Amino acid sequence: MGLTLSFITASSSAIILEAFKDDDYDLFDDNIIKEADFSLHLKPRDLQILSLCASEFNAKKPMNLRKQMTLLLDDEEKGLFEIESKWVSYFGTVPLEQSKNLCGRWFEVMNRKYPKEKIEITEEAIEAVKNLILICQFCINNKTDLFHYWTL
Repeated sequence: MGLTLSFITASSSAIILEAFKDDDYDLFDDNIIKEADFSLHLKPRDLQILSLCASEFNAKKPMNLRKQMTLLLDDEEKGLFEIESKWVSYFGTVPLEQSKNLCGRWFEVMNRKYPKEKIEITEEAIEAVKNLILICQFCINNKTDLFHYWTL
């Protein structure tokens, strides 16, 4: 099993944290409202590249995702972060119709960063970017929190 990287918004921040901490994945899953699954054989730092690329599509100054993450839980096999609302607003202003172009730019930058690897854009990657934009817009409109989690 590989690395799971995902962004979520949930019905209850407290329940999400408690369920994740207790490995109660049924309760965790039951409280997820929306999810963007980035389990695409990526490295966590690749999400930083995506964040920086977003500035080319939202006319905003590039924003460092890592600096906008608050650690809630850190374990050997999992981690949970809350994403600052400033970043949610930043990413949520990427026009949805630009999600495929943003994904293409992201993969172009990753291919330059990892020249020995052949990284090809997939429908799953495009869908993940689109879903992340949608989740950010949902969080903005509904005043909900955005979380990022990883598991092995």
